[in-house]
Amino acid sequence: MHEYELGKWTRQQYKDLVTAKPYRYDLILVNSSDSDRTLMSAEAFLAGLFPPSDEELWNSENLRWQPIPVHTLPKPLDNVNKPYK
Repeated sequence: MHEYELGKWTRQQYKDLVTAKPYRYDLILVNSSDSDRTLMSAEAFLAGLFPPSDEELWNSENLRWQPIPVHTLPKPLDNVNKPYK
């Protein structure tokens, strides 16, 4: 819930950049480390940052969520999140 609220807050702070258009795959790239915790955090954050417009709702229950890809690297190749020795 914290990440979702953080996504909503970020949307409000950067509304001129984020809300001018709906989510576009060619304007944003999301990276995460390959752990369940960070992937779930990224997905919750994106749900708050990019809620779907009425035209983008895609299911009959009106779930206010749209899938946004989160990219990862396998842990052995992830140099950003490797612990320093």
